[in-house]
Amino acid sequence: MRMQVIPSINRYQQEVTMADKVAMAVKLDVKTRERLQALGNARRRSPHWLMCEAIQLYLKREEEEERERALVRERLARYDATGEYVAHEDVEKWLKSWGTDHELPRPPVRVDPEVPKRKKGKR
Repeated sequence: MRMQVIPSINRYQQEVTMADKVAMAVKLDVKTRERLQALGNARRRSPHWLMCEAIQLYLKREEEEERERALVRERLARYDATGEYVAHEDVEKWLKSWGTDHELPRPPVRVDPEVPKRKKGKR
């Protein structure tokens, strides 16, 4: 049986050349290495290819999570500075009214009167 040679194309980059790569060592326990080899055999991929793919997927997921965390920190800072918020109950009622004959207007922005009184940095 002749193996097909597959060019080095990564689904997150157009084409990866040897000049774009750097070597890194990963120490795995024996069981993990065996699992990786077995999966590679089943998928007709090298353990190296599987590890590169897994790292790309991990980085994509974690970078997205970090963007979400930064957005939450930004929103919390805005709330701490202004005290402005939209009540969950108001949003819930508004969304339930969508597509009905009695669609509600966008919920009002409320202000928590206690927020401006708090000192910054106590959160």
